[in-house]
Amino acid sequence: MKLLQVPPLTLSCASSHAALAAVFSPDTLREVHGPGTHVGAFVGGRRTLCFDVDVSRVPRPIRCFFCGPRLRVTTAQTVTAAPAGLDVTNDITMHFVGSELFAVRPTFSLRDHDGRVTVSGRVQHHARLPWPLRGIAESFMAAHSERELLKFKRVLQRRGLVAPDS
Repeated sequence: MKLLQVPPLTLSCASSHAALAAVFSPDTLREVHGPGTHVGAFVGGRRTLCFDVDVSRVPRPIRCFFCGPRLRVTTAQTVTAAPAGLDVTNDITMHFVGSELFAVRPTFSLRDHDGRVTVSGRVQHHARLPWPLRGIAESFMAAHSERELLKFKRVLQRRGLVAPDS
């Protein structure tokens, strides 16, 4: 398993609920994942996202699992109350033959403190493959997640959601 830590980022939101509405808004998520992203409404603290991921740079040993340059992803996003804030958990389903061998699980924490909100988190990557394919796949998944998180941070900065001193 490869774990990627998401360092804390101070947001320019007054509360974790306001941060949830802004940081994980449909418009923000479409800017991060692409205009074809479908973002469902929250019902009982849960919603579904669907988007495509570019897999054209997948290492050759893993490429055989995909049937093209794009991979369809469905995410069940759940928001739960936590001490001093909210937790956002994403249960990801990748749509390709053999997808049950791969797991990516991003979790984010929105925390209120001293009139400010921070977002932090972690992304777990797991491939149930024999060595050395496991390491190749998990490293690729972690590198992809790192690029997506950087893109997410840039979108938040462009939208003025990151505090100037963060």
